[in-house]
Amino acid sequence: MTAMPGAAIPDPLNNWAGIPDPTLGFWWANGTPMGLIALLFIGLIATGSHFALPTGNFSHLQSLLAPVLSGESYVDEANVWGVVWSEDTNATHEFRITSTYAKADGFLAEYKLETWNTVDNELVESLQVLRDVIPSGGFDIVQFLQNNLLLIGGVVVALAVVCVILMKRR
Repeated sequence: MTAMPGAAIPDPLNNWAGIPDPTLGFWWANGTPMGLIALLFIGLIATGSHFALPTGNFSHLQSLLAPVLSGESYVDEANVWGVVWSEDTNATHEFRITSTYAKADGFLAEYKLETWNTVDNELVESLQVLRDVIPSGGFDIVQFLQNNLLLIGGVVVALAVVCVILMKRR
């Protein structure tokens, strides 16, 4: 990714189309160009058409994207924010496109094309492009507590038991 175009993020940012796009090139890990294979990212059109987003106010981005798409849901986790768009292909199958972005730098973190059997809730086909390292946006205490609730509960119980034992010895 190279530098953003001269007219970076407009102030105020009041529509989804106003988000500028960086100039991108696609290469395989060994340095060779992807060529026409890069067309696999055409599904990004269904989830907002961006490889990079401004960081910070993801609820504002959601409010800008809502009038542009239909049939979408949103992913909002500690380190990523994203869009899941789905469409029924027939009575038993659904096609989903997921685009998630790293909250730390705004760049595409995961891109998935999936076909689901809605009767059995079973994944039929899938193509996934996943970023090697998703940068964290710093320490998130709420996410830490959610992820380690059992461990924290065990420590609290152990401390309570130790306190009861010490008080009984006095």
